[in-house]
Amino acid sequence: MYGPVVKVSIGARTKVLRTMRSDEERVELMRGLFGIGVEVGGARWMREREAALG
Repeated sequence: MYGPVVKVSIGARTKVLRTMRSDEERVELMRGLFGIGVEVGGARWMREREAALG
């Protein structure tokens, strides 16, 4: 999950799952896909992440 696009690759095919427009959308997606218990407002406290979708 790098940048604003989430992709799934199966074999030689790649499918775009979602294009995110904000950090809040990124956190919501991480909660749904990976079960990460981060509140939407807590995105600013995450380490090792880009400050904004670029």
